[in-house]
Amino acid sequence: MTSPGNHPAALLMPATLPVARLTATYVARGALDLGVFAGPAVRGALGQSLRESACVTRLKDCAPCPFTHGCAYAFLFETELFPRARHGGQATAGYALGPISPAGGMLAPGAVFTVSLHLYGPAVTHGALWASALSRLGDSSFAGGALAFRHVTTCWPAAEREESGWRPPPPPSLAAWLHNPPPVDMPADLWLSYAGPARLRRKGVELTTPSFSDVVRALLRRAWEVEHDHGSPLWPPERENAVHMALAAADLVASSESRLSRLMVERRDRRVAGVAGEQVFRGAPGWLAPVVMLAAWLQIGKGVAQGYGATRVAWRESGEKKDECSGDGAGIQGVFSGDKMEKALDLSDDFLA
Repeated sequence: MTSPGNHPAALLMPATLPVARLTATYVARGALDLGVFAGPAVRGALGQSLRESACVTRLKDCAPCPFTHGCAYAFLFETELFPRARHGGQATAGYALGPISPAGGMLAPGAVFTVSLHLYGPAVTHGALWASALSRLGDSSFAGGALAFRHVTTCWPAAEREESGWRPPPPPSLAAWLHNPPPVDMPADLWLSYAGPARLRRKGVELTTPSFSDVVRALLRRAWEVEHDHGSPLWPPERENAVHMALAAADLVASSESRLSRLMVERRDRRVAGVAGEQVFRGAPGWLAPVVMLAAWLQIGKGVAQGYGATRVAWRESGEKKDECSGDGAGIQGVFSGDKMEKALDLSDDFLA
């Protein structure tokens, strides 16, 4: 059995990042209009509920509070008060609003409504406060009493795609992959369904049909950001080499199926666009499958704290012939300097900022 240390994806996975997932279930007492996408409204209601549970001073502004660094609400929602561990600036959020089902539209009386949350690093220790906030969502300004809370679970999702042969993502650790990993020398088919509109950009341009390379680059960015802010701030040179190898292999993979649509979400001060639907990438290098499955719990693109980029994923061994140039990850020890890495990622302003 392959060990975590010598698996080709080992250097690409956030190995030091604790992760937890909470899923709350509700039943509609009456009709509820969720809008085009309910993510921002749910996030706002949960934040208010968490503040009511965590705040001991009742100050309107968190900045002068003497208890800021021990406060669950401030740590998760007032991120500008916490410098990130890399190159200054504010930290990424210690949570992401996961798949909401249904994500939008009209919820009929008696219908089931679910909300998932992903917690990272120290935020995992605040799980009880989050569960309390979830239990009160039905009576918040978002639902106005229209949702009856049922329960919160911590189990990992089962298979997200029902067709035979598709496998669900394992729990978020490389060790879990190694119980039944995709062969590193065999291609894999990878399925992504954007349950929350995915906001991806390339060189400042909004993407309506992300390529496999775009997806891999965005996930490596998320893994780098979240682990640096909420796990270990170290970035070993070997990982830079691994990133280059992953991007080089990803550039050779084409999407054979994309059923995507552009979704526009109206906000009070602006309009936010993203893509919804699903993609299947066929014949991807098997050693990159664990990286793509990160989307199940790190999510993808911008706005993940509001549910954007919440992604359901599945994988299977591919029947397509592997491109000899796609590689099996064995050449991961190539030499790349930091500036070359930034140029390859095309993210020097925000990925490494």
